[in-house]
Amino acid sequence: SPSDYDEEDLVQAKGVEVDMNEEDVAIRDELKRELLLLSSVSNRGEFASLDDQNVITDLVAQLEALNPTQDPATKCEGEWDLAMSSTQF
Repeated sequence: SPSDYDEEDLVQAKGVEVDMNEEDVAIRDELKRELLLLSSVSNRGEFASLDDQNVITDLVAQLEALNPTQDPATKCEGEWDLAMSSTQF
């Protein structure tokens, strides 16, 4: 084939890692609840004040740090609902 790569390079093993640390699970759940609450009261971030935006950014950073999934961007298949946006619609 005229490609610069082998077809085998395209196959990615998919796996799921489960975080067994119950404390981290509880913290993540609380952070998610707070993020969803802020998204709800600010119309998905559209009417978030500067203070709310800073809190949202901090919540997301904490969730990213506690994410047990390696390379999560490659494991986000499925149907998603937009709950928050930092850009104007």
